[in-house]
Amino acid sequence: LYARRNYVPAGITVITKVHAVEHITIVLYGKCHVYDQHSKKSIISQPSMWVTKPGTVRAIYCETDTSWITVHPSDKESVDEAEHEIFTKEAVDGAAKLAKPAFHTWSALSYSKRKRILLKWKQEIARRSDEFAEIVSKETGKPLGDAKLEVSITVSHIGWAAKKAGFYLKAQRRQPGLLMFNMEAEVHRIPYGVIGVIGPWNYPIFTPMGSIAYALAAGNAVVFKPSEFTPGVGTLLEETFNKVSKIPHVFKTITGLGETGKFLCESPINKLAFTGSTRTAKLVAENCAKNMVPVLLE
Repeated sequence: LYARRNYVPAGITVITKVHAVEHITIVLYGKCHVYDQHSKKSIISQPSMWVTKPGTVRAIYCETDTSWITVHPSDKESVDEAEHEIFTKEAVDGAAKLAKPAFHTWSALSYSKRKRILLKWKQEIARRSDEFAEIVSKETGKPLGDAKLEVSITVSHIGWAAKKAGFYLKAQRRQPGLLMFNMEAEVHRIPYGVIGVIGPWNYPIFTPMGSIAYALAAGNAVVFKPSEFTPGVGTLLEETFNKVSKIPHVFKTITGLGETGKFLCESPINKLAFTGSTRTAKLVAENCAKNMVPVLLE
């Protein structure tokens, strides 16, 4: 669709592609959302033939779609053959609810046991670093060398969190002061529960891992929603974690569009970490405030 990045859902047919950059014609089936690249606004369109100039369309999807595919930003070829599920509100709530009992099992493990699992995850990502880098490069459009660098610093996130969590989060003694000199005081750090993480498209593995790795090391379960432009990276992260962990639902990736992120904010999570634009961060904070869910906004 001549946009820098886009996803191509079912239910849309491109009738003409005019390479003289005059116009493109698109047929929309069903009630669709058309995002304008410049105004950043969404137009609700009924079934129609729609004409626009190249470069003005950011993304199009139909409300009836249940999946979509990602395309390479430069040549518009499909990144992979897989279709990525658009998680509904029910599916997102279900993922958060399944993470609750998983959190109790995961947090009951000692720091050393969680450390061993996280270091195995680090090794698995490192072993498949070329696969990760290829997906990052294709989904974001960044050079393969930059994608490899991103993967390499990502595994360092996991390694540091796994090795240091037990030291920094251990119980600490405090001086109670002169008025309570005959008493003792300790500080205990307790994991929140289920942490929601919404990641950006430009650093789709390194940036969200800054929340994911530390949340897991502290004993939390994580529900991760990657950018709609980079769902393949998130799916692969879940696959590799489940390969080394025997506790299901500790780390879950949910894929979808902007509305899926909204559903995550409204789901039964205990905290949410978001990286993205200021405009979207305000919406995230607003939605999380409805249930008094604390947020970390970058």
